[in-house]
Amino acid sequence: MPDPLLFGMLPAMLNPRSIFVARHGHRQDMADEHWHKTAARPSDPGLSDLGFTQARELAHRLKDCAIDHIFSSPFLRTVQTASAVADIVDCEIKVERGICEWLNPEWMPQAPELLPLEELHALCPRVDLTYRSRGNRVWPEADEQRDAWPKVDATIKAIISEFTGNLLFIGHGSSVAGMALSIVGQPLPQTLSPCSLSHFTCSESGWQTILCGCTKHLSVREES
Repeated sequence: MPDPLLFGMLPAMLNPRSIFVARHGHRQDMADEHWHKTAARPSDPGLSDLGFTQARELAHRLKDCAIDHIFSSPFLRTVQTASAVADIVDCEIKVERGICEWLNPEWMPQAPELLPLEELHALCPRVDLTYRSRGNRVWPEADEQRDAWPKVDATIKAIISEFTGNLLFIGHGSSVAGMALSIVGQPLPQTLSPCSLSHFTCSESGWQTILCGCTKHLSVREES
């Protein structure tokens, strides 16, 4: 007879748990350098036309990956990216402040004005109105991006311990780097392309990197 302990471990060994981490798509202000001059929320650009295309391509890349939970930064561009994926994989979006953009006072002269959860839900109906962030970030943050990563780390560890199944996180250059550091102990480059995808799996030896900033699913690859 097979060893019952080994037999009981087989499903996990054959189907290791996965975490996917993606950066948001190409932004409006990347496409129009004057956009912020007339924007209602200049620190919160949405996706450009190219960004929406990239988000749809990311969604099709993930459609067969059995995503159980999607977590998105509260910035509009990340929620819009998450929405494209959520529609394809039939999953709600949990808006998570702990993986938001680096709140750098040199980029943002004041705390960024973001859309309330209800307005995000009106734009992207997959947004879960019942979810409450497990982490928080407060403007202004430190001068170095690395100084914001401990809060990203605490958020990721809390979510991984609480939520089972395969998880997708959609964040920004800085928070994506910090999430990788939390999961596998090494940050990803902070210059990852929009809608690039990283993939980590968990086995008996811990978390392993399968993909690092992959852009093969994109028809047009744009730098940050």
